Amino acid sequence: MVEKSEVLSLNYEESKSESSYLLGGVFTLQTTTGVKKSRIVVLAVGPAHEPTLPPNCPFTCHSPGSVSHAFTNPSLPPHIIHRISSHKTTKILVIGGGLTSAQITCSFLQSGVSKVYHLMRGPLKVKNFDVGLEWVGKYRNFFMAEFWGAEGDEERSERIKAARKGGSVNPEYHDHLQKYIQQGSLTLKEYTTVSSASWDTSSQKWTIQSEPAIEELPAFDHVVYATGITTDVSAISALKPLFEKKETTIEISGGLPCINDDLMWNSKVPLFVAGRLAALRLGPAAQNLVGARMGGERICVSLSFCFYVLKEGLTGL
Repeated sequence: MVEKSEVLSLNYEESKSESSYLLGGVFTLQTTTGVKKSRIVVLAVGPAHEPTLPPNCPFTCHSPGSVSHAFTNPSLPPHIIHRISSHKTTKILVIGGGLTSAQITCSFLQSGVSKVYHLMRGPLKVKNFDVGLEWVGKYRNFFMAEFWGAEGDEERSERIKAARKGGSVNPEYHDHLQKYIQQGSLTLKEYTTVSSASWDTSSQKWTIQSEPAIEELPAFDHVVYATGITTDVSAISALKPLFEKKETTIEISGGLPCINDDLMWNSKVPLFVAGRLAALRLGPAAQNLVGARMGGERICVSLSFCFYVLKEGLTGL
């Protein structure tokens, strides 16, 4: 059964029987469609918490219609749509260096926005994947062997950061960006950040200062941040009940949970983790298709054993 529902909290109560080894406990999920009970839970949710603007951001998300984050509201706000339909000049500032920012920029220009300024704090990196080919190509087993051979999770988390190296754009969207640049509807600036910003309530526009300064920078009708989401499993509100109890808490390294090799929370809590949050066991490509396949295979093997335990009533092993 597939159900559209939001999980508000996830709690786990171990069996009070001392002989219980696995699957003796029960998960209780508080959701928007009621309380759910389960012996096993698979967590495949990406970063799974609300995106936030960078700490040095001069904007605020509390100004309706003036600034937004691509992961919460990627669509054009109503006042911009109204300006486009009224054939008025519209100018938008997009901030970010990854594929999402490129997709947002192209989408806005296709929708009729007159001009987009795209700023990124580093270089425009063009890659087929958000990690190097060494992590997804035919030689990936060699690099994964080195990754698994790391001395601990702290070293693995550092290798994950080094492998991903921030946002990148695939060749297809790089070509789209270059086309709009040649047309004059897009100005893309690398190694550039926003140093200050002020909102004019009368004109409903942003006045922006950049570092380094951009000559003749116009006033903007809207600003969109496409800076991704920082991975931090402890910030996922639904998992707070697990961290509040000594029996179900878990160590964290680089914002990632230190799960076991079976991708399970620990040997007594059958909460399986896939995707980005399983990167300490699946490597830098955990959130890509190769990581999804590897994680799915590993979890399915464990689930087969769990189902056998449940079927045979062997929870006292």
